[in-house]
Amino acid sequence: MADAFAFTPVDSLRKKLAQIPSANHSFENDTARIKLLCELGKLAMPDDTALALFQQAIGLSEKQKWNRGLMIANCYYGYYSGRKGYYYRACEHLLRGLHIAEELHNKSYRGFALRYLADNYLNLNATGKAMAYYKAAMPVLLEAGDTLRHLVCINNIGLIQYQKAAYDKAISFFNLCLKKNRSPYFMEVEGYCLINLSACYRQKKQYTQALTYLDLFRKLKQEDTNEVTFADTQKARILLLQGDTRQALNLAKKAYRRNTGLMSNAMIELNEVLYLGYKATENYRSALAHHEELTSIQAKDRNDMQQKQINALRFEYENEKNKIRVDRLNSNLAQKDVEQVMLVGSIVIFLLFIGLLISNNYILNKKNRQILQVQHQLAASNQDLNNLNSTLEERVLLRTSELTEANTELVRKNREIQEAYYNGQSIERKRVASELHDNLGSTLAALKWQLTGFEVENLTSQEQQIYTNLVSTLNQAYLDVRSISHNLMPPELEKLGLSAAIETQVADLNRSGRIVLLFESNYRRGLLGKKQEMEVYSISRELITNILKHAKASAGQVSILVTGDFITLRVSDNGLGIRSDLLSNGIGLKNIRERAAAIPGELHLTSANPSGTIITLTVSKDQWV
Repeated sequence: MADAFAFTPVDSLRKKLAQIPSANHSFENDTARIKLLCELGKLAMPDDTALALFQQAIGLSEKQKWNRGLMIANCYYGYYSGRKGYYYRACEHLLRGLHIAEELHNKSYRGFALRYLADNYLNLNATGKAMAYYKAAMPVLLEAGDTLRHLVCINNIGLIQYQKAAYDKAISFFNLCLKKNRSPYFMEVEGYCLINLSACYRQKKQYTQALTYLDLFRKLKQEDTNEVTFADTQKARILLLQGDTRQALNLAKKAYRRNTGLMSNAMIELNEVLYLGYKATENYRSALAHHEELTSIQAKDRNDMQQKQINALRFEYENEKNKIRVDRLNSNLAQKDVEQVMLVGSIVIFLLFIGLLISNNYILNKKNRQILQVQHQLAASNQDLNNLNSTLEERVLLRTSELTEANTELVRKNREIQEAYYNGQSIERKRVASELHDNLGSTLAALKWQLTGFEVENLTSQEQQIYTNLVSTLNQAYLDVRSISHNLMPPELEKLGLSAAIETQVADLNRSGRIVLLFESNYRRGLLGKKQEMEVYSISRELITNILKHAKASAGQVSILVTGDFITLRVSDNGLGIRSDLLSNGIGLKNIRERAAAIPGELHLTSANPSGTIITLTVSKDQWV
């Protein structure tokens, strides 16, 4: 004969839990206890009981530092807190569970936490955060194989769009949810989407489509009296909006009589439809009755919500109080353990101290004998050190003199190498300049001479324009070749020296009539090496060219002066000044800085008053030849 009372899964789990040794017995037993507590909490039972079980699991997981237990317990504690209306506490625990799930790379609980975080933020009217968490949850849930929660996320994003009155966007999400709800198929998901699509089309005043989706929903839920009642309530509201008050009222009255336990929000809507219908037909007594019932349900909902918040605060208070009591008991136990350890430790330390005194006395006598021996050895070493010190100074002076001579020779050799390197460069520059001038220049001149042999008057106007452009291009190419060959190895620098070469450069520019440049110099040839003079000359040429190209100046000054221990090249103008972006990115200035570093010298750029630029290159005496 079968037992009169069969064990439920809850009874079975409680029996297993009772067989495990008490908490804090061992890691293996405690993790088994945590698993059973979580399984008990997840079964259908009052939410308060589930919260208490998950709270125990959290506390035990924290003591054992078991992250998987903390992840599961926090996620479900947050889920049940949200069901109770404790939304802030729900978010707190779900976030803890989410962080641990990310650390453990657990997709299932990561998706779980993201989805219910979104639900709770939606209940708190934080739609932005809710939307972000739903979108983050969707790919995770899909990857974890949790299709149902994935579809609910899509549906709930549609609800957020509905709340924002973005009905077309909401419709697209509900349709997407319906499309994806094929395999596996979830009837409750299809029901959500159908009723939500109906609400969207009702808001858009497309009542025919709204009624079509309602009929589909009613057919889907025809076995569920409350769902059918809810569908008829929605249909009655649409009929009211269409102006068919009598049919709407008849449908709503049937739904009201059929009601067997609708949720409060559905009852509020049903009473509202009846109130509006009776009011429209001037049946004010019935209208008032349903308005009072509607108000009563709304007041009860508000009271229930307030009670939930009070219960949440009371629950938090009790938890904190219990936690403080447990911490105090643990502190007392720990203090007693510490006192016992300290007593045993004091006895051990005293015995060790006595043994140490005896041992130290023996060691000290031995050390004293060793110290006397070392003192004798130290006295002998000091004598040797004094003898060594008397000859060390002479040896240091001799070595310093040798190093100074070697350094002088090294500097001389380095200068010779640099001079030879520069002479080689000079020879190559002269050869390239000669090749450019004699060969390429001659070739360009011959081309120009041959072009001038054309009879231009026999050409068309277009051909004449091409001919003119060719002659102009050849002229410019010939001038460029001459300029390049001259700059590669300026003859004035080779024959007359740095000061005369710069002066010739300034005079050539003054003859152009584009600018008036003053020149001043007291530089004597030979103060700098040939390579250094070439770098200074190139810098002055580059700076003067920059004035002509960019400064839009009418006057300037170039000077190379020897004052004390410095040779200073100074180039100034009254133009626009240097743009800030060219100070660090200009190719010309970059080349000038590299040439200054090769001398070596210091380059400074300053603004002139009231306008223009002053650039100075300073070479200190220790860099002269």
